[in-house]
Amino acid sequence: MPATPTLDYYVTRKMAALEREMLAAAKRDAAAKASGLMPISQILAEVPGDNVQQQAATIGVSRTTIEKWLAGKCRPAGANARRISELTGFAVEAIISEREAALSGGRK
Repeated sequence: MPATPTLDYYVTRKMAALEREMLAAAKRDAAAKASGLMPISQILAEVPGDNVQQQAATIGVSRTTIEKWLAGKCRPAGANARRISELTGFAVEAIISEREAALSGGRK
């Protein structure tokens, strides 16, 4: 019969997962800075709210949308970028992707 995993086993696995997540976030932030964008984690940290759910409600999006932004799957665009700009004081250009800026033709 196989041995039952110990608490140390679970803690080690959780720490490894957190380290991978932190490394991925650091890479996304570095890529954003390299492209002239403010890291989305820094921008969203300025949105009022004690947690992601409250921040999402303040912006007018779902918690899942914020999680996608933080995961680097996409960035806020259009009305969401304008709302975040109003809430945080960051320029819309620092929030949206270069592709979104090109598609909007410089409109704000």
